[in-house]
Amino acid sequence: MPRQVLPWKVTINPANVTENQSVTVTVELTGVTPTAQDVTISGTAGFWSGLPSTVTVPANGSTVTFNSTVASGSGPAGGITAQCNGGTASGSVMNGSGK
Repeated sequence: MPRQVLPWKVTINPANVTENQSVTVTVELTGVTPTAQDVTISGTAGFWSGLPSTVTVPANGSTVTFNSTVASGSGPAGGITAQCNGGTASGSVMNGSGK
């Protein structure tokens, strides 16, 4: 049986943001997944607009990238968490226009 891959790192670019700014999020796994792997995504409540609840790492891949937007009226910092196969990884950003 192949070893299960887990979330290893969540990278959010840019790391310093302002309200209504688009960001690119990359989720990296601990290795290559032999079959497509769904990853559950969650984020700081009220900070993100358009954050998907699930993304899929393709078969024979180890990363998935998606976009989201910093919500208007969001706080000073926000995070995104990726979960699959019992593992978790998180990343965060600072909001220069946060309240």
